[in-house]
Order: sequence, then C-alpha cells, then structure tokens
Amino acid sequence: MPVRREAIRQKAKRFPDAAREVWKQALLDRNRSIRGLACWHLTKAGGTSPSTIYRNAVNIAPESLSALEGLSETADESDLDFFRHLLKHLLPSRRCVAVRGLVRIGKESLVNEVLPLLQDDSPSVVRAVWNTIGPYLDVVPQNDLFAAAMDGKLLVARHAAVDMLADMNKWESLSWLLKIASEAREDTAAHAELIIRKLCARNSVFTKPSKLSKETITRELERSRNSVAEEVLNLVEIELNRFG
Repeated sequence: MPVRREAIRQKAKRFPDAAREVWKQALLDRNRSIRGLACWHLTKAGGTSPSTIYRNAVNIAPESLSALEGLSETADESDLDFFRHLLKHLLPSRRCVAVRGLVRIGKESLVNEVLPLLQDDSPSVVRAVWNTIGPYLDVVPQNDLFAAAMDGKLLVARHAAVDMLADMNKWESLSWLLKIASEAREDTAAHAELIIRKLCARNSVFTKPSKLSKETITRELERSRNSVAEEVLNLVEIELNRFG
C-alpha cells in the first residue's frame, strides 16, 4: 500500500493539470489511508467537496463499497437518513459502513441507534459497533450491555458487551461483571471472570468506590457465592478492602 500511495502522489505531481482527476480517482480506492490522502489534497485544492463526489459516486453505483466507505468518512447531517436506511442492508459490509457513518456524524447522540446491532448476525457488524462506540461508552446504558452479554446471539457479541462494561468506571462495572459471571451461559461467564481478574490486577485506579458502588458490589458478591469461582470473589473483596 505505501508503494501504491507514493505512485499516486508522484503521478499527481508529474501531471499537475490532471492532478485533480488523479485524486478524484484515488477517493474511490479500497484503502482508507489513500482515500484520506485524496480527501486532503482535494479539500486543499478547493472546488467540489469530497463528500459531494462520494454522494455522486453512490448515486451512480449504489453498491460501490469504496464509495460508501468514503461517504461514511466525510458525511454530514444531510446523510443521516441514507445511513439509517443502510443499517437494514442485507450485506454485513454495508451495515458496518452505516454504523461508522452514523456515529461519525452524530457521535454520542447516535450511539443508541447503532447499539442494537450488537445483536447482529454478523461478527463483522458486531465488531464495527464495538469499535465505533468505544469513545462514547459514558453514554451507553449499562443495562443494555448487560442484556447483550446475557442474550447476544454470537459469542463475539457477548464478549464485546463484557469488555465494554469493563472499560467503563471500574467500580460501577464490577457489579455488572459479577452478575454476568454468575448468571450468563458458561462461555460468557468464564470471560467475565477473566475480565474481573484483569481489573483487580490493575493498580492504576486510585479512586475510592462510592458508598453505593461498594454496597452494590458487596451485594453481588454475596449473591454469587455458589456460582462464581472463589478466587475471583476473593480478588474483588481484596480490592474493595484496599480502597474501602
């Protein structure tokens, strides 16, 4: 890819009169880095915006994945309805594009629109949701992630929900993780126990748990006595005592 990118750059430099056309063609490259470079050059040069070029390309070839990907990277609020419709596409690759496009436009305000796709039948769509909403976990309802961990169709979805819960506030997530370790199907419960071990092994969190968090965790510890590994419960208790 670096060789191809440099070849495009040199072609545009060698033929300045055709440079704009060279970069317009590069907008539809399958590689995101090359598309980004083309966007930069075309924006700097002025004229028709990359997003407009992408919209035109999608109108001509609605199934062009590179055009759809490019639009998701440059879209604005005028494209919201388009991506909402694309969420229902039969192909997982198009649903992935829709997820990325919606969250890029709306950021945290549209996270809840793509969160249900954690239950998608395609692992690639589940991963797209996971990766896309990662920066906005503070607006994701924890009970929705708990539901995905318990009822997700795919293992990757259940594990993604567990991992996202773990990436939230440590003390708030521990009670949910204990609940999953206690109640979820075996593979998900084992993953939750693994994540609890990792959380308790981190010594970088120096904030004390709130009174409510401590009470909630203590309640889950008692409730989980017969269903979660004793070693895991002991780790949580030690962590609570360390900060309690």
